[in-house]
Amino acid sequence: MRILFITRRFYPDIIGGGEVSAYHIAKSLVDLDNDVFVLTFTEGKFKKEIIDGIKIYRYPIFYTKIPILSHFLNLEGMYIQMAYRTLKFLDKIKPDVVHLLNIESIFFTSFILKIKGIPSFATINGPMISCYVGDCVDYRGNSCIKCSPKKMFFCIMNKGKTSFIGYFGRFFKFIYGVFHILELKFFAKKIDKLFPVSKAIKKLLIENGFNEDKLEVIHNPIPISDKIKTNLKEKLNIQNRRVILYAGRVTEEKGVHRVVEAMRYIDNAIFLIVGRGSYCRVKTPYYKSLEEMVKKYDLKEKVKFIGYVEPDNMKEYYSIADLVVLPCTIYESLSRMLLEACSYGIPIIASNVGGNSEIVEDGKNGILLKTLETEELVKAIKYILENPKIYEEMSKYCKEKVRKKFSLEIIGGKILDEYKLAIREKIENA
Repeated sequence: MRILFITRRFYPDIIGGGEVSAYHIAKSLVDLDNDVFVLTFTEGKFKKEIIDGIKIYRYPIFYTKIPILSHFLNLEGMYIQMAYRTLKFLDKIKPDVVHLLNIESIFFTSFILKIKGIPSFATINGPMISCYVGDCVDYRGNSCIKCSPKKMFFCIMNKGKTSFIGYFGRFFKFIYGVFHILELKFFAKKIDKLFPVSKAIKKLLIENGFNEDKLEVIHNPIPISDKIKTNLKEKLNIQNRRVILYAGRVTEEKGVHRVVEAMRYIDNAIFLIVGRGSYCRVKTPYYKSLEEMVKKYDLKEKVKFIGYVEPDNMKEYYSIADLVVLPCTIYESLSRMLLEACSYGIPIIASNVGGNSEIVEDGKNGILLKTLETEELVKAIKYILENPKIYEEMSKYCKEKVRKKFSLEIIGGKILDEYKLAIREKIENA
């Protein structure tokens, strides 16, 4: 089968878990003997390459720097450029199916696929169909599942600088945000089948008016990984210490400060923070506040800031980790960090929001927090790290869960079955 994937970015151009998942989806279908193409975009020059059997075409995309309007113009301009390239590319490779791997690739492109009569699919990795900000957390830090223009107004207007220009820019962003959500829903409904990556995202889509018959939960895949021998502990000078790990965007809604607070009451362990700010590799105000927190409580021997680490180098950090923690308020669709922890057999502590409960089974491969109180988090950390038998059982269950639910073979097979069903229905309805 000739399969075309369309995505804003593709491996090794990575800014988050979505790009890693996109690679694994494409690779799983190559492994099932399909002819896989990827149409993706870059700020650089055109490039054609083959990575692990995946034929990748990277086309340049152009942005403007017009003040205030740049956000609107760049997004809409990107959607139009992606649709234009898709139109040209379809005639070139003549795919049997087209699979859109992120939200950005849905706009306008879905309309073209509908007109062309090519079976179309889209992976929905996050809550942006209902939340323009993209995290389902309001300006007060509370979980916000179903948005409205009123909620969006207060959310956007209360985030950022308080200058006149800042308020004006955010008001324009609010107006565009309302339009953007309506636009996204319109184009997403042109897709033949949507693949929410978790039951939590499926529920979100249904609450926002999507037909349940067009939704099929297909989790992002993850390969089983084995820990490697590494001298990273020696390099970091943390020998004979249990390692608690967080790896990802270091933002307030991810709850990293809660783990720092908990470390005041944890002995013989160190908390490694891998990552920087939100989709950037510089220190943000929140990141700096964590550094101040460590100084205030004299936790420099218990908390270490690693900074940004390339995804290909994360294997070393997972290999020394004993526990992965995510006490977030953000509506996680299906956390890549938790999937990777599971694949390495690392027990997990996470808040019970979004799709976290689809990875973490409370008491089996980790603990789902009932509250975000420091006392409960400390108790959970000590329970896992101080009980070797329970730790071993959780570690084994992690890998077993990946084999049965998230492996490349299982997820690739599910996606391929959906493709075949769509092609069969197209032939029958011709």
